Parts: sequence; C-alpha cells; structure tokens
Amino acid sequence: MNDVIEIIPAVIPKSFAELEAAAKLVAPHCSWLHVDVMDGVFVPNTTIQNPLEFHQLKTSLKLEAHLMIWATPEARNAWFDSPAERLIWHVEAFDSPDEIKRTVESTKAIGKQVGLALNPETPLSAVEPYLDKLDTVLVMTVKPGFAGQKFEESVIPKIAALRQIWPNGTISVDGGIRVGTARQVVAAGARRLAAGSALFGVGDFVEALRLLRGTTV
Repeated sequence: MNDVIEIIPAVIPKSFAELEAAAKLVAPHCSWLHVDVMDGVFVPNTTIQNPLEFHQLKTSLKLEAHLMIWATPEARNAWFDSPAERLIWHVEAFDSPDEIKRTVESTKAIGKQVGLALNPETPLSAVEPYLDKLDTVLVMTVKPGFAGQKFEESVIPKIAALRQIWPNGTISVDGGIRVGTARQVVAAGARRLAAGSALFGVGDFVEALRLLRGTTV
C-alpha cells in the first residue's frame, strides 16, 4: 500500500470557462484535477457534461472525471473518447452487475484508469466483485450533487472496512474534506482525497492547499 496521501482539487464546472479557470489555478501546484460531471438526472445538479468540451482544455493537468450520470451505453462510449485519464463511475448508475463489469473492463482496455464510486448508503458488497480490476474506489462522504455539504461521519467505518478487504488498493474519498475530516479519513485508510470547497471556497487557494496537505503528512 502506498502511504503517500494525495490531495486532488475538485471542481463542479457549470461552464467551460469555469473549468478552464480552475485548471489554470490548480496546474502550477498539482498533477491532477477532479472534475465532477452531473447530468441533472442521476443527481439534482447539472454541470458541463459533453466530453468534447474537455478536448478544448489546454492544460498540463491529468483529468479525473467523476461521472455522476446514468451510465447508458451512449454515455459510456462518449467518455471513453474523452481526454480524461481516469474515469470514475457510480455503481448506482448501472442497470446490472454485468454492465458494471463490462464498463470496468472496457475502460481498462482503452488504457484509462478506472474507479467505482459508492454513495454513503451503498454497501461495500456493491464493489467487491470488481476490486481486483479497479485502480481506485471512491467513497462518498456526502450525498452527491452539491459542494459544501456536511461530512457524514457514519461513512468512516466503511472506509476502514474497505481497507481491511483491499489492503493494497487506492481508496479515494470525496465530500466535506477539510482539515479535520481529512485526518479522520486518512486514519481510516484513505490515500486520495478530493477537496472542493476547502480549496476553492477560500481566498487563498495555495495556502488552503498547503494547510490541507499538512494535515495528512
């Protein structure tokens, strides 16, 4: 297991201009940008969701697309063609376990990293059959859809349980990540944290990033 803790800035872009501005801010300080993609159906919020727009982004950052969308065949194929190097699909967005398996395998086959995300109420059993094929599991510590929600401490035992059954895997956490909650999820076994409001909702992004990184050393 890699003990290095990675902080990935997370953005919910309503427009290409917002995505571009976030990338320019983040690029000098990080390697990855976590981009929330929402369709207004799977979650009650909407962002830019056309993968073609991501091709227009000129950045040195690697993109992690957190796909809070229904995983239809059309959506899957569209995101396979996107420049995002890591695709994270929600297990709740599929019609069957077979579709999850095929999507995980197809994502890997085209050379992208693949992850599965779990809503707070979704049990670990939903991802267990696929762990040997995943690059990451993203555990949601808020209900997906909006930034700035209250961190759900009840999810921490799930992170710890996942670490027990997947000792060498990369556990990511998204939702309500701040100085205090970052310590909690890292202690439970998380190694990659997506942080939005704690970084973008303050006046000094660089200082906020430094403080958050400092809590996880």
